[in-house]
Amino acid sequence: MRITQDHIKSIIFGVAVGDALGVPVEFSSRESLVEKPLTDMIGFGTYNLPKGTWSDDSTMTFCLAESLLDDEFDLKKLSNRFINWVDWGYWTPYGELFDIGNTTRKAIDNLRTIDNPENAGGSHEPDNGNGSLMRILPLILNIGKLPIPNTYSIIKSVSSLTHRHERSVNACFYYLTFARYIIHGHSKESAYQLTNATVKNEFKERQIIDKEFYEFKNILEGDLSNLSISKIRGSGYVIHSLEASLWCLLNSNSYKEAVLKAANLGEDTDTTAAITGGISALCFGYNSIPVDWVESLAKKEEIERLSKRLISKYTLKIKLEDIPEIDDINGASNFAHKFSGYRTTFEETSKSVFETKNKLKTKEFEKINIDDLAESLFFYFRALRHGDGQPNIDYINEHIRLLRTKVLNHEE
Repeated sequence: MRITQDHIKSIIFGVAVGDALGVPVEFSSRESLVEKPLTDMIGFGTYNLPKGTWSDDSTMTFCLAESLLDDEFDLKKLSNRFINWVDWGYWTPYGELFDIGNTTRKAIDNLRTIDNPENAGGSHEPDNGNGSLMRILPLILNIGKLPIPNTYSIIKSVSSLTHRHERSVNACFYYLTFARYIIHGHSKESAYQLTNATVKNEFKERQIIDKEFYEFKNILEGDLSNLSISKIRGSGYVIHSLEASLWCLLNSNSYKEAVLKAANLGEDTDTTAAITGGISALCFGYNSIPVDWVESLAKKEEIERLSKRLISKYTLKIKLEDIPEIDDINGASNFAHKFSGYRTTFEETSKSVFETKNKLKTKEFEKINIDDLAESLFFYFRALRHGDGQPNIDYINEHIRLLRTKVLNHEE
């Protein structure tokens, strides 16, 4: 699985924008939102805070993302970031905490004194709020290349800092598996079917008891997207949050549509929209997030810096020695598959590649970057593999020449 800068920006900003969208209407009833639906990002609602204010969902997401940048990912360091959030307003919009769930607060109090952070989270059935699901998405950067069964214990350890009941862990496992398939370039519908098959198999292997399997029946049996909205809840219960985020995505054709659906479900609006926002941005791409919503975010520059640091760590940098020689067709194919992949979905990648192809035709080389060229080659070889045509050597060499020129200029 190849991580692109678009994936990373989608994860970080997708969650934060969804969160900020939902904050002003948190705790609103669905009835009130049906009567007066949210249609844009606003401010000064529930907490009387400015437009673009995000809450604990984003704070904890940023803490996890930042912990991935440590020399070695360490649960105690992540725990300390959570404690500093509660005590000192670390990674908050304005320097102080204004929203936290009861289960999360109790767990963070436990983290102050407990030796093993994995034992801090609530382990009883009533402890299955959405506090670990809402912050788990950046973990895909660390586990995305591992075999799926090997990811379960890692997901469990990170969830367990605040929520260690099997149900919460399973919800996080489902969500990250779904995100993994989206990053692989599958459509939301294909990712849903593949995730269901994968999770069912994993539940079987792990002998998940009938009661826990039953909690996931709306997701795993049939087609969740066909449920009526009356069957979907926006509450703080982790299963409701997972169902709602998937339902909103599967029934939408854009990031904006999905997160507005999520917020207008009512109840725990910021968290439902944050969870929906992360996977929707991965599905539709970072550029699908309304620009004015991104620009409105509190501490937007700090979030951008965090995103850039993650991009620096998790994306491959193309060096001159990585680029094949002219006429090396096999080398060009190997290069393309190593350094590029699907931007989001097949359709979005196709659109991007078509734009690059037009710029090549009109010789607008200055408007094409290194990643565009690698992506264009990747898509070309993927298309060639599924057809019977012969490679166009001139077309491939044009990419190689431009790549060499741009990398050389960039390195100088």
